[in-house]
Amino acid sequence: RRNCHRARDRLRRYRSAGALYDLDENGERRILSDEERARAETAARAAVERWCE
Repeated sequence: RRNCHRARDRLRRYRSAGALYDLDENGERRILSDEERARAETAARAAVERWCE
């Protein structure tokens, strides 16, 4: 149940964020490309499907 809540929250944040970022090797923020963002959202949707059956 907790994993479902976390997965839904992550997907909601990804969808509403103006931009997604990751940290590079220097600890600096790097904005994700459109392709990387799409992959992150796909993974978040898969997590919702897995944990919220």
